[in-house]
Amino acid sequence: MPKPIIVGLLAGLIFGIVLIWQGAGAAGLVILFTLLGSLVGFVLWFGWRIYTGEIDGQTLRALIQIIFGGRQR
Repeated sequence: MPKPIIVGLLAGLIFGIVLIWQGAGAAGLVILFTLLGSLVGFVLWFGWRIYTGEIDGQTLRALIQIIFGGRQR
C-alpha cells in the first residue's frame, strides 16, 4: 500500500480515536474519518502518479469512457 494512503488512514484513525474520548456515540465518526483520510490519501497518490506520467492520460480517458459510456441495453 502506498505511503500517502497509509498516512491518510492513520491520520483519520487518530483523529477518530480522539473523538471517541468525547463519548461512545463518536465511534461511527472514527470509521468516517478513517475512510475520509484514506480517500484523501488515495486521491493524492493517484494524482501524483498522473503528474509524474506513470499513468497515461489518454488510456485513462478511454477506460473511463468504456466504463461510463452511454450504451443502449
